[in-house]
Amino acid sequence: MSATYPTHTLVTLDDLWTEICGVAHGSRAASEGVLEQDEGVWRLGAPASEQATAMADLFLPLLGPLPEERPLVVAHLAQSMDGRIARTDGESHWITGGDDLDHTHRLRALCDAVLVGAETVAQDDCKLTVRRCTGPQPLRIVLDPNSRVPANRSVLVDGAAPTLWVCAAGAAAPAGAGVECLERPLVDGAFLVSDLLDALHDRGIRRLFVEGGGLTVSHLLRGEALDRLHLAVAPLLMGEGRSTLSLALGDDLSSCPRPHVQVHQLGRDWLFDCDFSRESR
Repeated sequence: MSATYPTHTLVTLDDLWTEICGVAHGSRAASEGVLEQDEGVWRLGAPASEQATAMADLFLPLLGPLPEERPLVVAHLAQSMDGRIARTDGESHWITGGDDLDHTHRLRALCDAVLVGAETVAQDDCKLTVRRCTGPQPLRIVLDPNSRVPANRSVLVDGAAPTLWVCAAGAAAPAGAGVECLERPLVDGAFLVSDLLDALHDRGIRRLFVEGGGLTVSHLLRGEALDRLHLAVAPLLMGEGRSTLSLALGDDLSSCPRPHVQVHQLGRDWLFDCDFSRESR
């Protein structure tokens, strides 16, 4: 039986996050009055603080409904106003501020797995663990078709959370604690998006968070496999640097994706919530 939330109290950010994370992982039923569900769509069921309302706008769509044949896929990228996700030398810490970092860690905690490409791991030595909020540790997935991630990177050696290293057939698996190798076929040097998502769905992954980099997100967009993109834009101009997206997404402008977009303030940054299930007109 679900608990009852006091109707005379505004739902706070912390209370709502506890509800969202618990519902996402099936560890609890939503407290009566906090969240409501109608035909798989979740919404606030009680008045909430301004911060909690903003969180609901961003996270409740990720609770469901979920695709039946593959995971729900949400990606995040942080860029400058002139469309750069890193300097030419790879420096990217930090383009956006602390509020966006908090948001990224919540996405990790919400989803069953967090996925990055080999370049992100090689360049950033990211841990991909939940540290700036409460919630479970996701499965860490590294796409490494050319087996070039250095063996000393944190996701392969720290044992802080399980890691799935996705590689081509015959690649030598890392020897780190909690690291499993998943061999998948390559087509033109890259994994097939549909094949990869099928394999992850078979492992019980219902929500997949793609944290980078730009090439990985580009492949998902071109494969029409991205449900939502949270694009954080900082008030920063870099000039030269690495482009946010690196693959053509249409033969002409009319065939390029035009998602429905809502804009949210995250500290000094702006977050563009891009919904690819709805086309902007």
